[in-house]
Amino acid sequence: MTETLDVEAIRAAVADAGRRHLAAAMAADTDALADLIADDVLYAHSDGIPEDKDGYLRRVASGLYLTIAMNHSVDHIRVLADHVAVVRGTTISNSTPESAYRMDNLKAYVLDVWAYRDGRWQLVEHHVTLAGTRHG
Repeated sequence: MTETLDVEAIRAAVADAGRRHLAAAMAADTDALADLIADDVLYAHSDGIPEDKDGYLRRVASGLYLTIAMNHSVDHIRVLADHVAVVRGTTISNSTPESAYRMDNLKAYVLDVWAYRDGRWQLVEHHVTLAGTRHG
């Protein structure tokens, strides 16, 4: 017997978890992030630097994301099973005035994988690719 997934409910829950993740990162709320991020998460940033959970939380705690203003949109949430969803989105980042470095209108594509574990949605993979020109 095949169980019918409530795809829209899963999409809504994953979208909410994604919004809470972004808000917690920008507020340097490492407690909230620790709950939202799986212990075995892999972050692959646009600069090619991979991070595990501890490394990511240290970066957040350092205040790095407090100097970035992000406009993030979710382009598609693909539900693969009742416990796995893939989110494709677009982010445009800008430095805030207090930032020591400039990042103006930096566009990137984001691919996140969320898994339902221990009664909550947790981020297990995060990959960012800078937008560029097409070749060929």
